[in-house]
Order: sequence, then C-alpha cells, then structure tokens
Amino acid sequence: MNFYRRLGFLGLAILVLFIAGYVRQSGTEKNFSEKSVIHAESSKKLVTETPEQPTTGTEAALRERVNAYWQQKIKGEFAETYLYEHPDFRKGINLTNYVKGFVGGMTWRKVDIESVSIDGDFATVLLKINYILVGIYVPKEGLTRDIRNYWQWTDDGHWYHRFRSSHKKTAVKN
Repeated sequence: MNFYRRLGFLGLAILVLFIAGYVRQSGTEKNFSEKSVIHAESSKKLVTETPEQPTTGTEAALRERVNAYWQQKIKGEFAETYLYEHPDFRKGINLTNYVKGFVGGMTWRKVDIESVSIDGDFATVLLKINYILVGIYVPKEGLTRDIRNYWQWTDDGHWYHRFRSSHKKTAVKN
C-alpha cells in the first residue's frame, strides 16, 4: 500500500469515528417506525434557520430535524449543520474548527432513516448512509454503512445532534 492510500484509510477511520460517534452494532431498538429518505438530488428548498419545534420531543419533530441536518451535510452546508449540534458541543468547538473537520475525506450522497428509538429526552436514530471517500478508489455507487446517530431534546424545544450517546441506562441483570 502506498502512503496516500494508508493516509486515506486512516483519515476515513478518524472521520467516521468523529461523525458517527461510537457505533454499536449490538442491542435492539424500540419504537421503530416507517422509513424516511434523504436524497442529494432533492428539489426541496431547505430552510436555513432552525425550524420551530413542538413543546414535546415527538418522533415527527425528531425526523424533521434529522432530515434537515443530513440534507445540509449532503449539500456540504456545514455552517448550517453546526446549528443542529448540541449546545454543550458548540461551547467546546467554534464554527471555524467544526467546518474544518469536514474538509475533504468524505462526501455523503444519500441517507435513509432506518429506525427511531426515543427514550425520554434521548433518541437513537439508525441510519443507512451512502458516501464516497475522497482520494481513494470507491465504486460508482459509493459505499454504504449503517450507523447510529444520537439526538437529545433540550429545554429550548429542539432536538440536537450528539456525537455519542450521553444517555445513561441502567444495566439489566439476567
């Protein structure tokens, strides 16, 4: 393997971990519902402001936020996705550094919401992501991977993206 190819794989690994957080393939999700699909070719015009949310964290409100967040990522509008990140995250990283984290590496093409699980103010969204890695050979149809995406409802009436689950669950003993 040449240097650039190794660098590409390392960069991919870091980017996937940064974006997806800790991906867990085990466990079950509850409260599954119908699929939503986001396409890069969508002709829908996006509102660049954060949409208003109802007073409770409903699944419909969450799906709307997830769709808007990923549609903006597909378009490369990372300054807009920054507004969907949890306020605690934004306290620790400024907009410039956030956007720099997405330069090169990966281009998202399509995102499907496979399932949604809401537990109080915390949610886990299972996504099927189709993407292209910049700088290395990728098939025309891109690569597809399932990831877990974490969201949290806050007192300001919005769902916010989290890079990893911050929900503490009590362990179940057998």
